[in-house]
This record gives sequence, structure tokens and C-alpha cells, in this order.
Amino acid sequence: MCDVGAQIIDLMLLVVDITKGIQTQTAECLVIGEITCDKMIVVLNKIDLVEPSKRASTIERVRVLVLFLLI
Repeated sequence: MCDVGAQIIDLMLLVVDITKGIQTQTAECLVIGEITCDKMIVVLNKIDLVEPSKRASTIERVRVLVLFLLI
């Protein structure tokens, strides 16, 4: 259960459009989720639109950025 804020949030699911990356509102949602929830899942959407040769590096770039924002 959440420690702070709304007591009804057990889990946060954040869907990120990988073609647009982490935008300002995405970063804000990550911070809010970190504060209000114990569990958070970040889903990368539209990965099929990224060139197959660039998929792994794109996923890694977004993963590192998400982790950086959560520190």
C-alpha cells in the first residue's frame, strides 16, 4: 500500500511512447509514482516502430533515463 498521498494506489503503470521518449510530463509522473507508490511498472510502447537495428540501444537509452530520474 502507498505510504503517502492517496491510499488507493497499489501499483502504478506508466506507458511511455518510445518514439517520443521521456517528455516533461513523463518525468513528472515518474516522480509522483516514486513518492506515492511502492510498486511501479514502466512499459515501453510502439517499440515495433523503431528500426530493428536500433531497438536494443533505444530501449537501453530509455531504461537508463528512467533509472536516472528515479535516483
